[in-house]
Amino acid sequence: MRIGFFAATPFQVFNCINIYKNQYFNAEADIFILTFAVDMNELIRELKRYNLFSNVYVLDRINVVPGKIGVLKDFLFTDLTNRQMLTANTYDIMYTTYIGDRNNLYYNILLKKNENIKVFFYDEGIGIYTTGYYKSSKLMKMFYRL
Repeated sequence: MRIGFFAATPFQVFNCINIYKNQYFNAEADIFILTFAVDMNELIRELKRYNLFSNVYVLDRINVVPGKIGVLKDFLFTDLTNRQMLTANTYDIMYTTYIGDRNNLYYNILLKKNENIKVFFYDEGIGIYTTGYYKSSKLMKMFYRL
């Protein structure tokens, strides 16, 4: 069995390690680090140094255009290196969290080689649940500033 994980922040990497080491300790696992959220360079070096995962892949975001137009551009123009990383291995299970519209993009690329892949979402805290409220609520913004 081979497992894959997507992570874009240090906390997400922590969650991936926790899931892997507690539920799939004897399985081979790869982690895909996305670079659009924060600087992950030091964490990537540490993951490679300690060999926690079989492979540590870095998926660079080539477009900085937000929203669906950016995802469409990423899908049409995703560089060959990113596509090769996503299709380098066959996965039985993939864990991801909400990484924006790229969830669908990466899933579609993975699905071409992994017809029977099972995808699970892991939780990363309350931030993802409150983002929409924060963006639309002046009251929430006021409380945040306090």
